[in-house]
Amino acid sequence: MKLYRKTPLFLFAFLLSFTVLNAQHILQGRIIDAFTKEPLPFVNIGVLKKELGTVSNEDGFFFLEVPDVFAKETLRFSMIGFDERDFQVADLEAILLSNNTLVLAEQTTFLEEVVLTAEKKWDTRVSGNSTTSKLLITGFTSNQLGNEIALFVKVKKTPAYIDGIQFSVVENIYPEVRFRVNVYSSDYRFPDENILKENIFVTLKQSEGLISVDLKEYDILVDDDVFISLEWIDEDLGSEGLWFSAGVFGKSIYARSTSQAEWKKQRGLSLGMSVTLREASK
Repeated sequence: MKLYRKTPLFLFAFLLSFTVLNAQHILQGRIIDAFTKEPLPFVNIGVLKKELGTVSNEDGFFFLEVPDVFAKETLRFSMIGFDERDFQVADLEAILLSNNTLVLAEQTTFLEEVVLTAEKKWDTRVSGNSTTSKLLITGFTSNQLGNEIALFVKVKKTPAYIDGIQFSVVENIYPEVRFRVNVYSSDYRFPDENILKENIFVTLKQSEGLISVDLKEYDILVDDDVFISLEWIDEDLGSEGLWFSAGVFGKSIYARSTSQAEWKKQRGLSLGMSVTLREASK
């Protein structure tokens, strides 16, 4: 007579629920320019307002695992100078299985005429936290690509140019690390829309010290308060090896964990970063 071992029903139920909870949508592919067909590097990719995102690499390739509970959520592709594209997570997975190449179309922009007379006088002012402390340090808030830390900048007189940023590096263990500078409009609580017309990349080779980034060539003209951020985009490195000076007093750090995630205000330390403004003299 054959003997059969009975498996408890609750064990089947547990295994089934475990499988469902751990189901993943695998999103991988390549992003290219719709016109030139060239790969688009460092495109921001993420589930809107969730801590699930990434950035495409230098060759336009990306990989992201999304839990099944977010299957019906919206995932966005965005890049400075290009139109955004939104997909439902589950739909995108099916699309990529049939064709793993996505295209982004370049934005059509209309330049507003700004008349600045040669006689206009300008006042240069530095805003932010100029600390170079090595006792208090801060850094990126996660290891995810697309992680950003931002500083609120109060513009007192308009129009104004953002001529540069300065930040103090306490420790950098990498021979070379690259990140992106972003400038966002303000909704008076958090960063809103990226107002840049082109990407600004910074390559850091110094192990420590005060870093100055000249932004004059980008002609960043603003007419209201802004947020300026540093974004982690280097896929081959972990962000734990890069630390900045911080202060107890000063403006709070604003951060989001990855591309398309919600911004959050970080209580406590302030980032050792300052901004050089060239404001119209009243």
